[in-house]
Amino acid sequence: THNVDFSFTDLTIADEKTSKELHCFMATNHYLANIGRSGSYRVIARHNDKIIAAAIFSHPTRKESYDRLNVNKSQILELTRFCIHESYHKKNFASWFLSRCIKMVKINYPMIRVLLSFADNSFNHSGTIYKASNWKHDGDIKPDYWYSDGLNWFHKKSIWDLAVKNGQKEAEYATNRGLIKTMGRKKSRFVYWF
Repeated sequence: THNVDFSFTDLTIADEKTSKELHCFMATNHYLANIGRSGSYRVIARHNDKIIAAAIFSHPTRKESYDRLNVNKSQILELTRFCIHESYHKKNFASWFLSRCIKMVKINYPMIRVLLSFADNSFNHSGTIYKASNWKHDGDIKPDYWYSDGLNWFHKKSIWDLAVKNGQKEAEYATNRGLIKTMGRKKSRFVYWF
């Protein structure tokens, strides 16, 4: 793929409801190939009316995530998806877009005190954009496992949920679908305080 030449001033940044277009963008451009949890806040960058980047924020599902930061669930959002189309990778674009997303969260969610995100070393994410956007490194999380069908990656919680829905154990469900359990690497946790 070739890189598209564009200027940041050519882009439209807006929040957006879930759409078929956004689902399709995430399915073809994000390593987890999905949009994540429902009830999220989504910020989209468009170039010539086409989605080229997306950031999706949700309230954390783990109580430990907000307890350890001494905030309640309504005061924290987790950046659960961050994705830029491969043809639009450009120096400083990721941190520029992330800073616009933070401004929009500030405006639309004034009760939020802190943002949380994880850089998953299993997918060669080291947190460079967080460091460039003034997030603070807040420790590391021990390695976890994923499932893969050889093409796509699935979070263990997604597989567990599907197994429960189908009245099966996680391992049984995974085996029946030919999914391979793979150990990941550590994740680095980053926080951004307002």
